[in-house]
Amino acid sequence: MTPTTGARPLVGPPIAPGHALLVYDADCGFCTRAVTWADDHVRPDATPVASYVVDHAAFGLAPGRTDREMVLLAPGARPAGGALAAAGLLRRATGRGAAAWRGAGAVLGAPPVRWLAAGVYRVVARHRHRMPGGTVACRLDHAPSVPSRTDPRRTP
Repeated sequence: MTPTTGARPLVGPPIAPGHALLVYDADCGFCTRAVTWADDHVRPDATPVASYVVDHAAFGLAPGRTDREMVLLAPGARPAGGALAAAGLLRRATGRGAAAWRGAGAVLGAPPVRWLAAGVYRVVARHRHRMPGGTVACRLDHAPSVPSRTDPRRTP
């Protein structure tokens, strides 16, 4: 979500060498639960940051991107969003079982698994308001680009 009028983003470049930021929609209960789970179990070398305190333009992020997907910002790398952010987060594991988490991240980020993971991520993101911890505030509006046959807006 975007900050209220008069609020200023607090987080912008530079990122400390070797450190990463995970930007996520903190207004979404499901997203917050997922990030908290990852922080507790995977213990990635990345700091979770609410999207509304990030200067999106300074990191080259499109407006609203972090409302649709989490984004991993690592020094010297392009922003990774969605399933690629999840894979990158797993590859930055430092906790118990770090080798297994890193291996899972490598598999998740490699073709063809990453292509499947991207599709699954989009479906979960679209329905995150129905997931555990999700609320109406998590809902994303996805207007169909082409009206379906049953859409009353469709013209014959």
